[in-house]
Amino acid sequence: MTNWEEVLTYREAVTDMEVEASKMASETLDPPVQLEFDFMEVDYEQLTRDTKMLNEYQQDIEQFIMCEGDARLLENTLGITGEAGEVSEKIKKHVRDGTPLDKDGVIKELGDVLFYVAALATHLDEDLSEVAAINIEKLRDRKARGVIQGQGDNR
Repeated sequence: MTNWEEVLTYREAVTDMEVEASKMASETLDPPVQLEFDFMEVDYEQLTRDTKMLNEYQQDIEQFIMCEGDARLLENTLGITGEAGEVSEKIKKHVRDGTPLDKDGVIKELGDVLFYVAALATHLDEDLSEVAAINIEKLRDRKARGVIQGQGDNR
């Protein structure tokens, strides 16, 4: 089972529990209480297509990888920071100089960031779709706990 499937299975179970809790609260408490939950609508077919596309992209870029071992680890990591820096430069010049945003240029640089993120994920033996699933679950957890803002990994 992929991480996306695990997340979706977990979310379905939580949704069922939320529905049951809301029903029990409205039937047993005096006065009745209506519980509200933030339900996540999931288009499973679209999610499957998106997952497949990410994983195919990750496989396709392997033809452009030039290093192995620790050299690859270093190249991929520095590639992320270098390309993210190029994105930042385009935004900085737009804000600083008051010039029109070079959206096409930013998109191309974001593609380069994605290339290195996908390459690093492959080097670490992870599917890019699993990296995305882990990240979205972390963000949802932080939001639910009211710590979406702040600093540190373990908030």
